[in-house]
Amino acid sequence: MARKKKHADHENLERWLISYADFITLLFALFVVLYGISEVDVQKLKKVSNSFQFAFSMFGSGGVEDIPMFDTQKKERMVPLPIKTTEAITQLYPGEAEKFEEVKKDIWNAIKNDLVRVKMPDSMVFELMERGLVIRLHAGYFFDPGSSEIRSEVLPILDRVAEKLKIGKHHIRIEGHTDSTPISTPNFHSNWELSAARASNISKYIIDRFKFSPQLISVAAYGDSRPIASNENEDGRAKNRRIDIVVMSIRETGYEPLI
Repeated sequence: MARKKKHADHENLERWLISYADFITLLFALFVVLYGISEVDVQKLKKVSNSFQFAFSMFGSGGVEDIPMFDTQKKERMVPLPIKTTEAITQLYPGEAEKFEEVKKDIWNAIKNDLVRVKMPDSMVFELMERGLVIRLHAGYFFDPGSSEIRSEVLPILDRVAEKLKIGKHHIRIEGHTDSTPISTPNFHSNWELSAARASNISKYIIDRFKFSPQLISVAAYGDSRPIASNENEDGRAKNRRIDIVVMSIRETGYEPLI
């Protein structure tokens, strides 16, 4: 019986289609990514950036213990520079800068005579920042050294501030700060504890006296971790000893728990 003759295998001339299809797919993915980059939401990008910084312990108190994921040099952390003009913050949230300016004007008109009367003209300053309107109280006028009890002579001034803030029903964060001089007393074993007690007493006072909604008030304590001036001289240390009452911006309020 004659054997069947095997047919020679034909070379597949269409294999180039596989490479071509892969190339087209990658090219499509590239254009999708380019389009996505061109449509960046600035606010979402900032939130993502803040999340990474928090998670990797590059700023703030995120991460695990005190070991950052990246080998970054530790250095004294300064708070963000204030926005000096209303235009900068208006670009982010139209109308919000004007609202903060009105709050600032109302508070200043209410307290300026009292500040002169008690000879404390420089005890309070205002700064407009991306996180909101910061009402900065110099702790040396409001507390005795090493104490968290509010001085009785400044209570009328604090009352005026609270009255104006309550009208707007703003979200408010009260932040305690100290200088870098170590403290160790029977009541406070660290600067962090002192800053926490001072901020808590301010918040408790305005909540109890003016019936602020506790849902609109939060407290933060930073100790000496967020200086705004050098701790190498007394003038700088005096500026770092402060209570910041932050009338929070829309951006900052977005990080707060929902009511």
